[in-house]
Amino acid sequence: MSVLHLAVSIFISSIMIIVIMLIRKIFKNQLSSKWKYNLWFLLLIALLLPYIPTQLLNFGDKFTWNGNQNSNPLPSVTTTENPRSWENGNWMHDFSTSVNRIDLTFLNHVLTIIWIAGMLVMIALSIHAWIKLRQIKKSIILLTNSEVLSLFEQCKQLLNVSRPLVLGESPLIKSPLTFGIFKTYIVLPSHAETWLSMDEIKYILLHELHHYKYKDIATNYLIVLFQILYWFNPLIWMAFREMRLDREIACDSAVLNTLDQYQHAAYGNTIIMFADKSYLPRHFSMVNQIASSKKQLKKRIERIAAFRSETKLLKLKSILIFIFLVGVVVSQIPIVSAMPYGDDRIDFDSNHTMYEDLSAFFSGYEGSFVLYDLQEEQYNIYNN
Repeated sequence: MSVLHLAVSIFISSIMIIVIMLIRKIFKNQLSSKWKYNLWFLLLIALLLPYIPTQLLNFGDKFTWNGNQNSNPLPSVTTTENPRSWENGNWMHDFSTSVNRIDLTFLNHVLTIIWIAGMLVMIALSIHAWIKLRQIKKSIILLTNSEVLSLFEQCKQLLNVSRPLVLGESPLIKSPLTFGIFKTYIVLPSHAETWLSMDEIKYILLHELHHYKYKDIATNYLIVLFQILYWFNPLIWMAFREMRLDREIACDSAVLNTLDQYQHAAYGNTIIMFADKSYLPRHFSMVNQIASSKKQLKKRIERIAAFRSETKLLKLKSILIFIFLVGVVVSQIPIVSAMPYGDDRIDFDSNHTMYEDLSAFFSGYEGSFVLYDLQEEQYNIYNN
């Protein structure tokens, strides 16, 4: 990982987080819960940009920093030129540059070691969370209560979910959760049907099914992956905390849309019942949990109390704001595409490179010489 790569990664992620946070604050009344959550997916795309092969991001001169749009460019004045020579009509100048930079190779190695060490710690924490999840999976007992199973099928039909899902209970959890991409499990606390009403179980099932329907399980794995790669940026941690909160609020809103208005308060009370009862660490969680911290729970209840159905105008405003943020992401492509052309290295194509022995012209001098022929589009290199 080079210094340039690290700087670009921090720059892109930080800019996107700041822009998203500002948009959420400025347009909080013009964004629906669903679209406020969708904004964070653009952050995931921006986080992926520095790791995409740059040839896939090459769009020609329109998306490069150094693209020369002038068909008849003038040579630029360098520190080795005599400005008076321009007055004499002499435009043939020495554009050579003496390169004498500080060697950052050691710093690159140090940063790479620190970055990898941090990732190893993050991977260890993620594995720890995964082991806990495996323990829950082994402890699952399939539900056999016919009334609950019938209610589960009704909820699936209501949300048009046709794929078979596993509904079970576990003594290791105190709050319902959903996990599993290829085989999805919806898990309730043990004997939930004895201390929860059928309406409360319905609210829980609708909440967890909405997580499944919106592919939030796969999103969890992406979040964990980016937390591993960007562990050094505190803004990433803050952003993902807000993203999880927006996801739960969006899921709450989706459930409320399927319920009658007189059931909204009962749904909110069901959420409060599972406040802060998480078994898995949220920062490394690969599951969707109905439980929240008390601070996040307060915000969720406030949004439930103030819930209003999404109007067509609100949806249109949300889409326009989303499109604007897409433009912000696209505007960062030139930064990424220009990254390999920094001061770290230049890859010379063997088809456009000629190595010459010019030792007779550089007797007594140490270093390398590179000349680029614009007409032939070829590099001439001595002592590389």
